[in-house]
Amino acid sequence: MEPAASILMPLTERQETVLRLVLRFLDERSYPPTIGEIQAGCELCSPGSVSRALGGLIRKDYLSREKGRHRGLRPGPALQAWRRRESAAGPEESGV
Repeated sequence: MEPAASILMPLTERQETVLRLVLRFLDERSYPPTIGEIQAGCELCSPGSVSRALGGLIRKDYLSREKGRHRGLRPGPALQAWRRRESAAGPEESGV
């Protein structure tokens, strides 16, 4: 069993909103969004708000970031377990 599958760190509402946008962007375009695209898509006031949400997602292993890359966001180890939990919850409970 992967370590992230046993304990998923809870997400704040903003972190979950950002994570869903990043995943939708990856699914639709096959590359990750920029900070500005996340800011616009989540209707956040500043790039700092996006950076804080992404920092939390990276610390909690939902995403990782390639250093020095403009579009360097990648799925993290906890993401697969989160997706399994979300699909088991169904669309009504998961907010999808």
